[in-house]
Amino acid sequence: MPDPQETKRNKPDSGLLPELSPLSPPGELRPREEKEPQVETGREQSPELDERPGFESEPTQEGPSSSPAPMPAVKEETEIGAAKEVENILEEDLREIYAELDPATRQKFKQEGEKTAGTIAILLQATKVKVKKVLSLIKKWLKIIPGLNKHFIEQEAKIKTDKVLAIKRKSQGQ
Repeated sequence: MPDPQETKRNKPDSGLLPELSPLSPPGELRPREEKEPQVETGREQSPELDERPGFESEPTQEGPSSSPAPMPAVKEETEIGAAKEVENILEEDLREIYAELDPATRQKFKQEGEKTAGTIAILLQATKVKVKKVLSLIKKWLKIIPGLNKHFIEQEAKIKTDKVLAIKRKSQGQ
């Protein structure tokens, strides 16, 4: 004899399921009644958009001026701002040394500095900043200057890394 609890579980609850109409005999086909869900948008729908399934009826304008500014542009602006801030930190206390460099080394130092600042700015966008990577980038950049003491390079790199990380802490505190 089956358990009364089991039969209760196997029986569908008639209140939850919709009633099904009886099947028609195979020779007799009835047209299916389709009800479209009515969504009130407060706007009239245009007939050409109704024909395309899955599209809402919103007027579209084509052209570059109709689309809103893309998000990457905003992100690029913040990256540029962060890169500029990092550049300012990197160039601190190096103006005299930079002025003494020959033009070829000066150009290389400047290009590598901008590249390093951009890379550090990208690293600062991450949730977890890789301090060793920032430190090594700054050291590599400072080694371009000929005749610098390795202890000076190490000390300057650590100071600049601390200042760069302060930018990150400041931006997280906002």
